[in-house]
Formats: sequence, structure tokens, C-alpha cells
Amino acid sequence: MASHGLPVAGASAVRLGFWFNHDHDGWSGATITLRSRDSVVVMAVLATVVGLTANRSWAICRFFLHRFARPMESDTTIKARLGKQEQVILRNSETAGSALLGILRLVWAQRKMSEHIHRIPWKPIVLSAVMLAHFAAFIAAGVLTSQVFSARRTVISKNTATCGQWQHIAVENDSPDLPSLLANAYEVQFTKSEEAHNYVRNCYSQGSSRGILDCGKLATRSIPFTVKHDADCPFQAGACLNGPNSAVVFDSGNISLQDLGINFRQAKELFVRRKSTCAPMSDEPFLGRVYTNQDQGYEHLGSQATVREYEFYNSSEPGDGGKYIFQPERSSYGYDLHSFYTPTSPKYAWKPPFFSHTNDSDTSLTLLRGSGVQFMHPSDDPVFAAHEVAEVSKSSGGIPPDYTAYKMDHFLNIIACHETAQFCSSITGQCSPWAGLNTKRRMQNILGELLLEGKPKEGTEAIYATSLVTFLLGHTSIPYSIAGRPAGSV
Repeated sequence: MASHGLPVAGASAVRLGFWFNHDHDGWSGATITLRSRDSVVVMAVLATVVGLTANRSWAICRFFLHRFARPMESDTTIKARLGKQEQVILRNSETAGSALLGILRLVWAQRKMSEHIHRIPWKPIVLSAVMLAHFAAFIAAGVLTSQVFSARRTVISKNTATCGQWQHIAVENDSPDLPSLLANAYEVQFTKSEEAHNYVRNCYSQGSSRGILDCGKLATRSIPFTVKHDADCPFQAGACLNGPNSAVVFDSGNISLQDLGINFRQAKELFVRRKSTCAPMSDEPFLGRVYTNQDQGYEHLGSQATVREYEFYNSSEPGDGGKYIFQPERSSYGYDLHSFYTPTSPKYAWKPPFFSHTNDSDTSLTLLRGSGVQFMHPSDDPVFAAHEVAEVSKSSGGIPPDYTAYKMDHFLNIIACHETAQFCSSITGQCSPWAGLNTKRRMQNILGELLLEGKPKEGTEAIYATSLVTFLLGHTSIPYSIAGRPAGSV
């Protein structure tokens, strides 16, 4: 993908060296992050150290076992001879494993000899137990050495100088750099949206991954959510198309910062919650003018063709209103989709005033047009409602005479969403107020006192950690999720 001169964090985006992984308790979270070439060197050094330690420790252990196997004066001839043979095996064995095999062969060879003070030769048992313990300990050490390094690609985030999001560079409207900067910003936004879309299609399905993407690179493979139908309309009276109880709520519930891959001490006890309440709206209140070939600038239209102009808000500044123009289609192979945030500045006025400027939520509008799409059966879906009979040309042949197609009931389907978020803490049992995703109020400024009361150090860490989330909450909105993928996101 072309970069268009966008700088990247590169290797500096990964923190190298020692750090604590707070997903684990105590010292088990001590972690070191190395480059691949350095990890190979350290792995080789550790393997060498384990091998040398095994050899030298066996030499010391062998010395004490040799003295332990020494025959006593009270031993019988057979027992004394057995002890000497054990000493010979210990003296000539370079590893605990070879010594263990030698002792076992000796015990097996002497099993039929009857001159024993005790029925069970306890010295060979003790020798075998010590040898087995030494052998098993260093086998385990060798296996654990290979497990010291993890090649997992799981992303764990922490507030660092290189952690953040792409920001648009503010330039004047007449700047010659404006077109290229806008192209760069669009490319970044579209690419992130497309990557997220592919991840959801491949990794949110039940069962294993389809194998196209790595579904294990994130701390949590998928984020659960609940859907509630027949919810209260979140807008002013008369705004929702199908009545006051026609909204649908998408609620993530409390998601811990640990599940999002953010690593700090209280990540398991701090939560973020996202909620979108959406409802279809009628397009008639927003319809401004209908143009025909009798209007200036539209002389090219056919005698029966029209163009519809919708106006969603106007501004105190000329030419800064929210107008969209659509031309009806007799047939088409797909949908047309636009999505945008409702402006929050007081200089904008809604037409009609269905929405208000508040800090507890943001409002997004999605405009779905599919007047030329034909349905084989009627549809009662609130968004894709289709009951009107469509005109079908049957002159080309192959179409049954009794074939009936349907088209969408509304020329423009409008879906309005009330989008909001909040933070909660299981430490204090408190939650922050609901706030809009793009509100200018810095939500994280109140989190240190609200969520980690009386713990100033932890409160500072909480502010840093939650800032990673608050900066990206706007990217979870519906307009940002569509981001340059109009028809492909339907």
C-alpha cells in the first residue's frame, strides 16, 4: 500500500527490555521483550547454561553418591561386591541418565542372588531415586528453556510515546497541500475500516478461524454484545418512523480494559461500555425540493425524471449546510449508503429539530438508498421495508408472466443512532456519566478520582490507560465503521 509520505512508528512502537505483564500475578508477570535475532542468542546461551549446569551438578552429586555406595565392614561378600559395582558405574557415568540405566541393569542381573540381609536392596533404590530426580529436573529445565520465549503475536497495549492514533493535519482551505492530506487521511481511514471488516467476517464467526486472518493476535478474539428490540425512541417525539417503541439497542456491556489488551495493574477492574440506540426515520421531514427538467441546471433530465434534495441541517454561515441530492433509479444492482455525524456546534440548526446538542451522546445518521433494488418477496424489515410492486420489464423473455417484484417503501431510508459510552470501576462501584463519543469534554480527566478513589498513583495510571480508549471511542461509531465502504458495508 502506498504510504504517501505518512511516517510510521516502526520498531519504536514495540517496547524492548524488561516490563511487567499485569495479566499475571506477582513475579510471574516479569517479562522481557527482545528482537528476534537477540532472542535466538539468548535461547542458545540458556541452553548452554542448562547443559553445563547439568554436567557440573551431576559431577558433585556423583561424588556424594559414590561415598554413599561404599561397602561397609559389616556387609556380606555379595553386598560388598554389589556396592563396588555401584561405585564403578557411578565413576564411569557422565550423566545421571546413563548411571540410572547402569544401576537398573545391575539390580536386574543380581535379582536371583539369595544371600541378602534384606529382601529389598535399599541402596540401589536410593541411588536410582536420586539419579531419576536429577535426570528429570534437567530434562524439565531444558523443556522450560524453550518456553521462556513466546512467539505470540498477541497485541498488548500500554501508554507510550508512540501509542496513539492518526490525526489530520490542520491546514488552511486554500493550502496546496490540502488535497494530498485529505487523500492520505481517507486512505488511512478506509484501510482501517476494511481491515476491521475483514477481521469481523473471519473471526467473529462461531468455531475456528477460516484461516484467512490471524484471529489470535488480539487479547480477546471477539467482543460480546447484546441486542434489545422495541426500545424507547431516543429522539424527540415523532422522530422515529415506527412509533415511540421502535428502536433497537446494541449494548456491549462492561468490557474490561484487560480484554481490550491494555496492560496495567487495575486493567481487570476498570471497564468501558458502548451503547448505540438506532431507529428508522421518515425521509419526508427532511425533503427540501424536487427538481425536474423545468428547473435551471436540470434541463438534462427526462420528462418523467426528478431529483430530490434533502436538507438535514442549515448553518449560520452561507454554503455550510447539510444537503444531499439523489436521483431516483428504475433499476440498480446495489445500494447507495452515506453516513455522517450530526454537527455539535450551536451554529448548526436541525431541520426539523429532532435532535439536540448534548454532551451525553452523539447522533449519527445513515442514509440508505435502494430505490432501484428489486425484492423477490415483500420485506417487513424496518430498514429494508419493501411492499410496493416494482415495474418489471418482461419483454426480454425468460421472465414468467406472473412474476412480481417489490421495491423499498421509502425512497430514502434514514437510520438515526444515539451513540454513547461510559467507564465503570469495580473498585469503587462507580461509573462515569454517559458521554458522546466525540464530545470535547475530556472524559478521562475525572477518572482518577472517580474510578480509583484515594489511590493517586493508580489513578494516574488509570488516566493514561483509559486515554487509550477515549481517543479511539470515536472510531467505534457507525459512520467511522462504514468509512468509505458504502455499498460493501450493507
